[in-house]
Amino acid sequence: MKKKNTKFILVTMILIIAIYVGWQAYSLFLQKDISNQYKKADMFYNKGDFKKAKTIYADLLNKSQKYKFTSKEKQAKLVYRLAICSKKMGNLKNAETLLVRITEQFKNSEYIDKTLLELGELAQTKDDLKKAETIYDRILNEHPNSNIFYNALYAKARVYKLQGKLLDALSLLDRVILESDNDELKSTAYKEIGDINVRLIFSPIPTKDSVIYKVKAGDSLTLIAKQFNTTVDLIIKSNKLKDTVIRPEKRLKITSGSGFSIEVYTKSNKLILKNNGNFLKTYAVATGSHDGTPLGNFKIVNKLPNPPWYTAGTRVPADSPKNVLGTRWMGITEKGYGIHGTIDPESIGKQSTEGCVRMYNKDVEELFDLVPVGTPVIISAKIQDDK
Repeated sequence: MKKKNTKFILVTMILIIAIYVGWQAYSLFLQKDISNQYKKADMFYNKGDFKKAKTIYADLLNKSQKYKFTSKEKQAKLVYRLAICSKKMGNLKNAETLLVRITEQFKNSEYIDKTLLELGELAQTKDDLKKAETIYDRILNEHPNSNIFYNALYAKARVYKLQGKLLDALSLLDRVILESDNDELKSTAYKEIGDINVRLIFSPIPTKDSVIYKVKAGDSLTLIAKQFNTTVDLIIKSNKLKDTVIRPEKRLKITSGSGFSIEVYTKSNKLILKNNGNFLKTYAVATGSHDGTPLGNFKIVNKLPNPPWYTAGTRVPADSPKNVLGTRWMGITEKGYGIHGTIDPESIGKQSTEGCVRMYNKDVEELFDLVPVGTPVIISAKIQDDK
């Protein structure tokens, strides 16, 4: 009897060891398989093949929940990646569901701040700006040391911009510029600042560079524009006037054009508008091929809306598809050269003109309304990549 018991115990132990070894071998195989699937999914994800990545991530999430081999942090990553894949594929509802799951199930995950940022952006796409602002505030208040703190600050500034709180938006964007070490984010912030700066100038909102002028008897928009060295178009736009008729005692916001200056950088194909030496906005331009744009200090000497183009003794009318000047012309003191629009938008950002500075039509129209004749224009060959 004792022998039988010993034999039974021995067989049982051998079976247990065999099962344990088999389970360990299977576990190693499963873990290796999961590791390989992770690498494959990440490869598709990084290449932008979100459909294939999503299929593998979904399978991995199912396995991780079934076999309990994956930590909660890795599960959070899987859910986050699935959400991003859904977003990239246009399934925003599914993306939002997955992101909300992270906030509920993986509250302490390292992905929580990124998740909140994504939820804020989704709220923005649905024009729920109040919800987006609340989510961004949560990042700023609860995750002040997050790597995406300044992304949230930038995102909140965008919400303010959409809400029309332009001065508040500028304040947040200034913080991004001054405090963030993310050059790409700072570059994007500069673009937003430029857009807001111009929107402020074209709006009735008073700024430090504007005055409120009370119309007198005998005044006209032309006379007021001349008095303040500005443009009639700028006065009309910034005061939301329907026509040029003004009556005594009416109050007008006036931004003097005396402080405006233009800097063109031919190597980086950028035009920077400044006011009293302060940055206002950066525009992409095209300049002369083979360094054909004249360098030096100039001034705007004439301005023409819808200009004709004269070439080889021929006059090409403004509405001709062959008129390379686009919708606006601003000539400079270097005869034959100027800043103008284009019929070839793909040339912007390149050294591709015969020497003039070429802009997108919408940009040159904006600049045309802002700057008066006499505005200084500095053209330099140095690279300007700060903004």
